[in-house]
Amino acid sequence: MSYMDNIRWKKLDGYREIASVSSITVIRPIGDNDKLDLSCHVCHTMLRGIEDSEELLRLGACRQCTDRWAYINYDKWIAGWRPSIEQVGEELKERKNTPVFQITLKQNT
Repeated sequence: MSYMDNIRWKKLDGYREIASVSSITVIRPIGDNDKLDLSCHVCHTMLRGIEDSEELLRLGACRQCTDRWAYINYDKWIAGWRPSIEQVGEELKERKNTPVFQITLKQNT
Protein backbone atom coordinates (compact mmCIF):
# COMPACT_ATOMS: atom_id res chain seq x y z
CA MET A 1 0.00 0.00 0.00
CA SER A 2 1.43 3.38 -1.00
CA TYR A 3 1.09 6.75 0.68
CA MET A 4 -1.32 7.86 -2.08
CA ASP A 5 -3.78 5.10 -1.14
CA ASN A 6 -4.47 6.84 2.20
CA ILE A 7 -5.48 10.16 0.59
CA ARG A 8 -9.11 11.24 0.48
CA TRP A 9 -9.94 12.00 -3.17
CA LYS A 10 -12.93 14.16 -4.22
CA LYS A 11 -14.58 14.11 -7.61
CA LEU A 12 -13.62 17.26 -9.53
CA ASP A 13 -15.70 16.59 -12.66
CA GLY A 14 -16.73 13.58 -14.73
CA TYR A 15 -13.15 12.75 -15.62
CA ARG A 16 -10.88 13.90 -12.79
CA GLU A 17 -10.48 13.77 -9.02
CA ILE A 18 -8.62 16.12 -6.68
CA ALA A 19 -6.86 15.83 -3.31
CA SER A 20 -4.58 17.90 -1.09
CA VAL A 21 -1.27 16.31 -0.14
CA SER A 22 0.47 18.45 2.47
CA SER A 23 0.40 21.88 0.82
CA ILE A 24 0.13 20.52 -2.73
CA THR A 25 -3.03 20.00 -4.76
CA VAL A 26 -3.00 16.89 -6.92
CA ILE A 27 -5.41 16.27 -9.81
CA ARG A 28 -5.54 12.89 -11.54
CA PRO A 29 -7.82 11.07 -14.00
CA ILE A 30 -10.56 9.01 -12.36
CA GLY A 31 -9.88 5.29 -12.53
CA ASP A 32 -6.29 5.71 -13.65
CA ASN A 33 -4.57 2.54 -12.48
CA ASP A 34 -1.10 3.76 -13.43
CA LYS A 35 -0.18 5.47 -10.18
CA LEU A 36 3.17 7.04 -9.49
CA ASP A 37 4.31 7.93 -6.00
CA LEU A 38 5.19 11.55 -5.27
CA SER A 39 8.41 10.75 -3.45
CA CYS A 40 11.58 8.75 -4.02
CA HIS A 41 11.58 5.23 -2.56
CA VAL A 42 15.18 5.67 -1.37
CA CYS A 43 15.62 9.24 -0.04
CA HIS A 44 11.89 9.99 0.43
CA THR A 45 12.20 13.47 -1.07
CA MET A 46 9.47 14.77 -3.37
CA LEU A 47 9.90 14.10 -7.07
CA ARG A 48 10.83 17.29 -8.89
CA GLY A 49 9.94 16.61 -12.51
CA ILE A 50 9.72 14.26 -15.44
CA GLU A 51 13.31 13.01 -15.04
CA ASP A 52 12.58 11.93 -11.45
CA SER A 53 9.32 10.31 -12.56
CA GLU A 54 11.02 8.38 -15.34
CA GLU A 55 13.79 7.18 -13.02
CA LEU A 56 11.24 6.14 -10.39
CA LEU A 57 9.43 4.03 -12.99
CA ARG A 58 12.69 2.58 -14.36
CA LEU A 59 14.73 1.95 -11.21
CA GLY A 60 12.55 2.86 -8.21
CA ALA A 61 14.36 6.05 -7.17
CA CYS A 62 14.70 9.72 -8.05
CA ARG A 63 17.29 10.94 -10.55
CA GLN A 64 19.76 11.99 -7.86
CA CYS A 65 19.59 8.60 -6.14
CA THR A 66 19.93 6.64 -9.38
CA ASP A 67 22.90 8.79 -10.41
CA ARG A 68 24.47 8.40 -6.96
CA TRP A 69 23.83 4.68 -6.34
CA ALA A 70 21.89 2.73 -8.96
CA TYR A 71 24.07 3.18 -12.02
CA ILE A 72 27.41 2.63 -10.30
CA ASN A 73 26.05 -0.46 -8.49
CA TYR A 74 23.72 -1.56 -11.28
CA ASP A 75 23.93 -5.34 -10.85
CA LYS A 76 23.57 -5.09 -7.07
CA TRP A 77 20.73 -2.54 -7.48
CA ILE A 78 18.77 -4.81 -9.81
CA ALA A 79 19.29 -7.66 -7.32
CA GLY A 80 17.66 -5.51 -4.60
CA TRP A 81 20.57 -3.71 -2.89
CA ARG A 82 19.82 -0.23 -1.56
CA PRO A 83 22.01 2.24 0.38
CA SER A 84 21.84 2.19 4.17
CA ILE A 85 19.85 4.76 6.13
CA GLU A 86 23.17 6.31 7.15
CA GLN A 87 24.33 6.61 3.53
CA VAL A 88 21.04 8.23 2.54
CA GLY A 89 21.29 10.64 5.49
CA GLU A 90 24.81 11.69 4.47
CA GLU A 91 23.68 12.17 0.89
CA LEU A 92 20.77 14.38 2.00
CA LYS A 93 23.12 16.50 4.13
CA GLU A 94 25.41 16.93 1.13
CA ARG A 95 22.49 17.92 -1.11
CA LYS A 96 21.40 20.58 1.37
CA ASN A 97 24.90 22.06 1.40
CA THR A 98 25.23 22.10 -2.39
CA PRO A 99 24.06 25.37 -3.97
CA VAL A 100 21.39 25.10 -6.63
CA PHE A 101 23.20 27.70 -8.68
CA GLN A 102 26.15 30.01 -8.34
CA ILE A 103 26.64 33.53 -9.58
CA THR A 104 30.11 34.81 -10.28
CA LEU A 105 30.47 38.55 -10.12
CA LYS A 106 33.37 40.03 -12.04
CA GLN A 107 34.52 43.55 -11.47
CA ASN A 108 35.83 45.67 -14.24
CA THR A 109 39.42 46.54 -13.41
